[in-house]
Amino acid sequence: MMKKLVSIVAALVFISCSTDQDRNYNLSKVDPALVGFDKESLERIDDFILSSINNKEVAGTSAIIIKDGGVIYHKAFGMADIKNKKKMKKNTIVAIASMSKLMSTVGALIIYDRGLYNLDTRLDEILPEFKDPKVFVSYNSETKSFVTRDADGPILMKHLFTHTSGLVYPFFTPPEIGREGYMLGRVYDAWSPDTSLTLKENIKRMSSLPLVDDPGKKWHYGLNMDVLGRVIEVLDGRSFALFMKEEIFDPLGLRDTGFRLPKSHWKRILGRKTVEMINRPLSNLFSPEDKSIAMGLSVGVVVDDRLNYEHHSTGSYFWGGYFYTSYWVDPKEKLIGVIMNQINPSTSRLNDKFHQLVYSALD
Repeated sequence: MMKKLVSIVAALVFISCSTDQDRNYNLSKVDPALVGFDKESLERIDDFILSSINNKEVAGTSAIIIKDGGVIYHKAFGMADIKNKKKMKKNTIVAIASMSKLMSTVGALIIYDRGLYNLDTRLDEILPEFKDPKVFVSYNSETKSFVTRDADGPILMKHLFTHTSGLVYPFFTPPEIGREGYMLGRVYDAWSPDTSLTLKENIKRMSSLPLVDDPGKKWHYGLNMDVLGRVIEVLDGRSFALFMKEEIFDPLGLRDTGFRLPKSHWKRILGRKTVEMINRPLSNLFSPEDKSIAMGLSVGVVVDDRLNYEHHSTGSYFWGGYFYTSYWVDPKEKLIGVIMNQINPSTSRLNDKFHQLVYSALD
């Protein structure tokens, strides 16, 4: 099952490996008690993960917790491949899907740090195909054509980072707003079969389709990071994949991270102030009904921890992936949690419970 899942999404998503931290990241193992964790409480995580596996909510899970720069928990449970009876290991390669968005954001911010654009730069100044964007009004299934109107403004770079550009994922577009028409545009998204399609051509196809809203008006999950990848190609000159390899993956020793399964030291990546922008609450369009959460640069950000019932501290940021993977970073507590599963759809509450149990184990 694991191999099949990876092969389906390999050309679009990053494939990430929980490699040995001492070898690649220079993160040492730390006694949980020395950094404010109760060991017995942490053991409850094992019990809950095993319970979720026994209940067949997930097949296998790997998880890591980092506190104050040290690894206090790194374990794997269950099966990575049920059919071939392969166990889940700490270094099992998994498809992280939308968890890759933060990686793409870091890539785009690298060239931001080099002064090649700012967050108010018009996208059509970099990618002319996005000039004079149109907005969806209706779709005629008989003529297989869209009715559109002019957008009330251009797409700006900040709209891509915050998913407020009006771009969509064709595959996930509801029928009532023209899913058929978006699919006929032959845009490569999560399950498109044409792996030979270049990012350049794919984004050109996307630009020919209408936006679902005026730029900056509402939050819509879409191919924004793919567009950022094309922006990198135009402004830098390298392919998006090569740029990410040379600028991020190789310097950080991420030997098993990339767009495809691989065949076979710490450097400054971003400026300090640029890193601080990532979890800045830049858009409240992400979840208008929940004032405690906003959208940062491709991540959800906790604006005020007094306004919700979660453990996250103010300033924490998080995201997840389609195959039930998730992470969060809590700068105040100097705490990072990552949990990996490979299943969709899932009714499991494992990831939420993992988050809850980690915080509950803090002294």
